[in-house]
Amino acid sequence: MQNLMSLLSKKYKHHLMYSHSLQVIQSNWQGIVNDLSDQIQPINIYRNELIVGCSNPMWMNEIDYFKSTILDKIHQLFHQKKIKLKLVSIKPVFNASTISQIKKESIDLPDHIEDRIRVNIDHKKSSGAILCQTCDKVWDYQKICRLCQLTSS
Repeated sequence: MQNLMSLLSKKYKHHLMYSHSLQVIQSNWQGIVNDLSDQIQPINIYRNELIVGCSNPMWMNEIDYFKSTILDKIHQLFHQKKIKLKLVSIKPVFNASTISQIKKESIDLPDHIEDRIRVNIDHKKSSGAILCQTCDKVWDYQKICRLCQLTSS
């Protein structure tokens, strides 16, 4: 009588190989992507494509940009570990569950729009925002607000 693992390994050969490869990638992820490891995480391997989840949609562009570098590092790692899997691509996906939960203060907003704006400005002032030095209209955490930065080229 054959044991369960030998039976499953015949039927789910690729799934086991993907699972093992993903574990190797996850354990070496910090060395592969360095500082980006806080923002992007390997989630799965599907049809020789590494699925990478990111905590912010802007990181999806970064993953696309560094795709070949990441794949080269992973292939070198697989060669060292003697894993016979060749990843052909990396697919970035936005994964809302990886977003770090920021505890926001609940602010009771008044009904009138003018009062809401006043409360919002007071909240920004108390958290360190300053008035833009260029337009004197926008409260921001920089000396020059983003709108003035974009329009003054």
